[in-house]
Amino acid sequence: MTTTSSPGLAPDALAPRLTAYTVVGGLRELYMTHEAHHRDTATEELLPLVDRVLDFARAGLLRSTAP
Repeated sequence: MTTTSSPGLAPDALAPRLTAYTVVGGLRELYMTHEAHHRDTATEELLPLVDRVLDFARAGLLRSTAP
C-alpha cells in the first residue's frame, strides 16, 4: 500500500489506529441496532455479529500491513 506520511513515520503507522476506529464504529453500529436494544435478545445471538466486526477489522489490518 503506497501512502504519503510524515517524515520519520512508516507508511503503515496509522494502521492500528484505523483498525481501532473500525472496531469501535462497528461495535457502535451493532449497539445501535434494533436487535441489540431488545431485552430478550440473548448475548449468544449478538456474538456472531461481534465476531464479524472483529474479522472485518482484522482482515483490514492484515491487508494494510502486508508486505
